[in-house]
Amino acid sequence: MKVNNDLSVESGNNDDRSFAVWAMDSTAVTDFTIVDNTKYSQEIIDGARAVYNPDKLESLKTQQDLTEFYREGKSQILAQWHAD
Repeated sequence: MKVNNDLSVESGNNDDRSFAVWAMDSTAVTDFTIVDNTKYSQEIIDGARAVYNPDKLESLKTQQDLTEFYREGKSQILAQWHAD
């Protein structure tokens, strides 16, 4: 069997040319990747601990105007979410 540049397939007989069907079904494909950074999880945990400051949130919560409390809370949440 020979596959031509136009993706037609020849089985040895010139009269027997048909186009190859290239298709993909919806079967899940699991991809395994080796990660060489063995401290990856610890880096994530350390970053999360550095950003999360419940004492600062607690002190801002007692203020009359909660604008700064909301701003700081949003900042901490987004930093956690984006892993900044």
